[in-house]
Amino acid sequence: MGKGIKPLRPNWLRRRLAKWPLLPYRLGLGILIARQVLILTTRGRVSAKERRTPLWYVSDGDNIYCLSGWGASSDWWKNLEASPKALLQIGMRRWELRGEVIAERQEVERILPEFQKKYGRRTVGLFYHLDRLVLVIFPKTFQVQDDDR
Repeated sequence: MGKGIKPLRPNWLRRRLAKWPLLPYRLGLGILIARQVLILTTRGRVSAKERRTPLWYVSDGDNIYCLSGWGASSDWWKNLEASPKALLQIGMRRWELRGEVIAERQEVERILPEFQKKYGRRTVGLFYHLDRLVLVIFPKTFQVQDDDR
């Protein structure tokens, strides 16, 4: 990135609105939105505190894929890059997995249609900057711990 160019970031309101799915999960109602949203818990790269982020995802059975619509400027992505171990929660099910950043544009372009099919082409275009997508894969084969709490 060139000197003096700030990375693209969502505004304050958009960041707050993106966190609304945390409420149903906190109330034990995550099952109601589990088909659409997972909760990613990472360790803060600076604070070392747990950070919870709701994310859209697609799954192919063995892998769970998440896209960073703000590219490498997303805090959850930076936290995952610093410490790849993360907790994923979908409904009542939790997995402690290791996230891997997929840098190959071909793989991003292979998975993007799955997001568009699940969430709608227009919606994905509205919420993701398609020119700066970063794909993260959570292979269940690298599962650290399965927790059915």
